Amino acid sequence: MLKKRRLVALMLSVGVAAAWIATPTAGIGQHKEDDHSHAPKAARNMKNPLTATPENIKSGRGVFVENCSMCHGEDGKAKTEMASVMEVKPADLTRSDDLTDGEIFWLITNGIEKSGMPDFKARISEEARWQVALFVKTLMQEDEHRHGRRPGR
Repeated sequence: MLKKRRLVALMLSVGVAAAWIATPTAGIGQHKEDDHSHAPKAARNMKNPLTATPENIKSGRGVFVENCSMCHGEDGKAKTEMASVMEVKPADLTRSDDLTDGEIFWLITNGIEKSGMPDFKARISEEARWQVALFVKTLMQEDEHRHGRRPGR
């Protein structure tokens, strides 16, 4: 019985290790063209029903700080104590300029299971998730202005 348990544990360990090695761990903005980091292609075309007003961005920032900053940091750079001990590092959101509002919304809504990012569909209203997408886009734009990078979509 003990040998059988050890064999099962060894096989399980090998399987987990193989899956871990085969799993891509790139950040949200670090992906191949047309591989928009875990979001399906349809998400790329989703349109934000909200406009980027100061009120919507401020609301999105509040939701972001409350729910996302522990891992991504208030500035979106993912240089937090929590991020430093995570096996799969959170994305630096200031470097994710090729993501659309729809992809950001989809990622917030559904999470990223492989990285441990939870889904927020039941925790944050749809409107608030779109507001967070607007706020994240401002993080990307601030970085573009600082570093002279081409604006994202």
